[in-house]
Amino acid sequence: AQKNNISPGVIYKTIKVKSEKVSGKEAADAKISFMGRRTLGELAKMDKINLERSLLFLQEKGVEATPQSQMREAASTLSITPYELFDMLKTLQ
Repeated sequence: AQKNNISPGVIYKTIKVKSEKVSGKEAADAKISFMGRRTLGELAKMDKINLERSLLFLQEKGVEATPQSQMREAASTLSITPYELFDMLKTLQ
């Protein structure tokens, strides 16, 4: 704050406003721990993805997936991260 001649209060308000822009659902999704270890079935039980639509989507992309498939395995086949795959699958609700 001193280096930039800005009061700590101004910095705090800026950070607070930006953090409030994230919706509750987005924040909850970002907090899912160990995404790579999660199975498609686990995410479906958590009501984060639609299992049937997700399996069909993955099959169309050439990924042989089951409810026991880990996100890491499916994402790796598509050359993306588990979180990127999750972002795709959650839109299939």
